[in-house]
Amino acid sequence: MKMVCLSYHMRCLSLFVSIAGMGWACGAAAPSNSVEDSVSVESMMLAAHIASRIKANPQLLPIEAFARLPEAQSVKISPGGRYISFLKNIEGETGLITVNLATGKANALVKTDNRSMRFRWYEWANDDQLIASVIYVDPLATVKYYMTKLIRATADNSEAPRVIVKPSEDSVGILTNSSERVSQFQDNVIDFLPEDPEHVLLSADFDKPLYPGVYSLNIDSGVRHRLKEFSKPIRAWMTDQQGEIRIGIGVNKDYDRRFVKVRHAEKNDWKKAWEYTEHSGDAVSPLGFGIDPNVLYVRAYQDDRKAIFKVDLSKPDWPRTLVAADPRYDISGPLIYSPKTRDVIGVYHGEAADARIYFDRSYKKFQESINRVLPDTVNYIIDLSRDERRYIVFSTNDDAPGTYYWGDRDQNSLQELFVTYPLLTRDKLPPTKKVSYKARDGVEIEAYLTVPDGKAGPLATVVMPHGGPFNRDYGGFDYWKAFFVNRGYAVLQPNFRGSTGYGRQFQMAAFKGFGDRPQDDIADGAKWLIEQGIAAEKKICIVGASFGGYSALMGAVKTPDLYQCAISFAGLSDLKAYLDGQWYYAGYEAIKRQIGDDRETLKQHSPRRRVSEIEIPILLVHGVDDVTVPVEQSQLMADALEKRQRIFKYVELEEGTHHLSIERNRIRLFQEMDLFLAEHLEE
Repeated sequence: MKMVCLSYHMRCLSLFVSIAGMGWACGAAAPSNSVEDSVSVESMMLAAHIASRIKANPQLLPIEAFARLPEAQSVKISPGGRYISFLKNIEGETGLITVNLATGKANALVKTDNRSMRFRWYEWANDDQLIASVIYVDPLATVKYYMTKLIRATADNSEAPRVIVKPSEDSVGILTNSSERVSQFQDNVIDFLPEDPEHVLLSADFDKPLYPGVYSLNIDSGVRHRLKEFSKPIRAWMTDQQGEIRIGIGVNKDYDRRFVKVRHAEKNDWKKAWEYTEHSGDAVSPLGFGIDPNVLYVRAYQDDRKAIFKVDLSKPDWPRTLVAADPRYDISGPLIYSPKTRDVIGVYHGEAADARIYFDRSYKKFQESINRVLPDTVNYIIDLSRDERRYIVFSTNDDAPGTYYWGDRDQNSLQELFVTYPLLTRDKLPPTKKVSYKARDGVEIEAYLTVPDGKAGPLATVVMPHGGPFNRDYGGFDYWKAFFVNRGYAVLQPNFRGSTGYGRQFQMAAFKGFGDRPQDDIADGAKWLIEQGIAAEKKICIVGASFGGYSALMGAVKTPDLYQCAISFAGLSDLKAYLDGQWYYAGYEAIKRQIGDDRETLKQHSPRRRVSEIEIPILLVHGVDDVTVPVEQSQLMADALEKRQRIFKYVELEEGTHHLSIERNRIRLFQEMDLFLAEHLEE
């Protein structure tokens, strides 16, 4: 089947007309302004410099090979197996596309420029309709924050896409206690109701800020009926496989206590099941129900590692049975459900083969059959039709950026759909291996190491700490890593203390200590590379985004003799200023517990406050419209560097977000990093 019909007309949703009375036209040219014009000129100059580098070294691939948005993302199959759907990159914009598998006809449903809004997710609501979530920054707010909307589209494009949830006539601002407020997040679908294709269950705080009720939403008409009124302190609801509201999860006003309430399967009898302190060892997180409404799966700790248990709600003492555990790692992923039986068949686990633990042997055999056909990659079954005869596979590896396939079990066929990064081939991407090293206090730190093919150490090296910090890196393809390795650098990705997946004690080591153990673990990884003869002394740059950007700046502060340079994209620089800015948002107290509130400690852990200790060149890049880490964090750092007359470059990305959702901003960032690293790491 050829997937070539991509020149069709796209319908464009005038989203802001319905939200804030602001016009927005699909494909309309951005207004010209001197800032954007100057950015374009500088980007052209950077591109010319990089073109000359590539001409001198044919092994270097174009920036666009890495920095373009993926050709296709989020490929799914319709419940009845008639269509596939996907998000398609079209010259930097993103379109939601469907293809009829019988006729090959493609339909373009909705497109976004990734500037005024972007897709958050989409799902098939039934055989003929899709629901997409879009996220955007409220254009009328003084303090920047995200809002979301739901869009309904038809698979055959027979009807114009439209916003589903519409405000009532008496709706007012989101910060009021009116009879019906405009909910900030209107995309929290908690159940797609397979037996009722006309409706979904939506959880939203239309009545009381932060405390949602549950509504039955007709996806055709947009009419909604409240099924469950808000109930303090409940912040989230969960249904069973019969579509009944069964779980309520609440937090107190300081976000340090959690409550889980469970309703009896046959009566309206709510019971407080678990109550615990946030991040404590007795935390219990409901994951979902089995097809039996008395079977609830939860995640809880066993020997300092998160494991999966089955709870029998039919018995008075609610006994737990262990169903999945790993003595070395947390099992952190969601449950896997069969679309056919709607029962639990496994759980996602990043450290397992194929990143899945199957409870049902038949699915494991199915996975093994795919692995025999695609033997050199890790193969993820990412979607199945309702009868499980047609399916989507995503196949990837360290040296394979990823290919989507659709399969037909009745035809015994597997056909390629898309390559996510078509300019990157396996001969351009060397494999990554998991390594470990000892931190200065003897704790073992896992990391991922990638070394350019055909190069022997010691090499110029990039140390790339992940964001979070409560996150982690895995092996596999990473477009940042692939770019650095193509430029000839070895890359180390350490899972320092604070990283998730290694148990509660390992994660909690970063609480109120962002500038301590995590940074020491990262530095110890760089020193280990030197000891192993992999990294060349005075040729190591620390590079990161978000918390990784913060780590890059802290590395420049704490170990100026270890690194030759540092690059921070969207990194924190002043923890006290960041914490003060979070006062506007829910969860402020939780963030304070993570960062700490001791003024002297915050100062010591803030690179901006310790600029006098920095002796190496710094590259700062930040998106102007970043809501997660405000652009002021890099502005403060740039001002401090300038006052101390340090060597640095600061670049602001117009309309840039925390997640580099605009393609031209990705390209600009990679251009800046390419030339900065070449200047400071290459002879």
